[in-house]
Amino acid sequence: MKDGSIPVTQVEEIEAELTKYHIPHRIFTYEGADHSFFCDARGSYNRITAENAWKQVLELFAAKLKN
Repeated sequence: MKDGSIPVTQVEEIEAELTKYHIPHRIFTYEGADHSFFCDARGSYNRITAENAWKQVLELFAAKLKN
């Protein structure tokens, strides 16, 4: 993970706490993706990673925001 805004150790700590309290979660990290990889108006945009992340968002919404 290239994003300097949140170190890998902090991501691991967050995941450990979610697991500890049995909170359902899925954490994705993308090798080489920098902060704001999802924003196509920035130099850090990564199309392949953004497409995968968007797929994950849509799956989450479909599963959790059902009528």
